[in-house]
Amino acid sequence: MRRIIGMAAALALAACMQKQANGTYRVPHNSNAAKAGAEVKKATDEIANSQAIKKLQSGLGKAAVKAGEKLQEAGVKAQNSAAKHH
Repeated sequence: MRRIIGMAAALALAACMQKQANGTYRVPHNSNAAKAGAEVKKATDEIANSQAIKKLQSGLGKAAVKAGEKLQEAGVKAQNSAAKHH
């Protein structure tokens, strides 16, 4: 989600750039694109720091730990089964 918002902001800024006399491109500070970019950055930071995202990250971490435990159990069972057949 954060990557998509960042890409959208970059695209919006690129669309409003003005070519300078030295051949470089620049977004005017008083343009709507510059203001929108700042707003998008603020919104992205708020999303990244939100409680919902923190809960999601915590939940994913717990799920990964449980999955790892189950994989370890399956590995032990497979080793025991292989040892019985030899």
